[in-house]
Amino acid sequence: MGFPSQLAALANEFIGDKRLLSANGYQKLPGGVIVQWGQFNTGAIANNASGSHTFGLSFPTAILQLVVGTTQGVSSGVSGSEGFSVNSVSATGFNWTSAWGSRSDGDGAIRYIAIGY
Repeated sequence: MGFPSQLAALANEFIGDKRLLSANGYQKLPGGVIVQWGQFNTGAIANNASGSHTFGLSFPTAILQLVVGTTQGVSSGVSGSEGFSVNSVSATGFNWTSAWGSRSDGDGAIRYIAIGY
């Protein structure tokens, strides 16, 4: 097998069912590592509210890392600090708790990046 055919075989590892390129998507890498990302709206929640999210694609073996952030700093004309803490993580999803620093409620959107295999 020459270099061009090796390159074509490697390129095939990054297309088709190995990826979903959307706001909530994933990329399966050669060797079994999966990078997954997404976002979801929590709706109107108060400080210390909690919930869970299921990944669009379960990690077959384990999750290695999860990074979570918020997408909104102003809601209903009220600005303030906000965030989310992750309470538990599994190969299928995670549980979170809201942490509003200076306001009592508002819509919250959570964005995440997860890496596993």
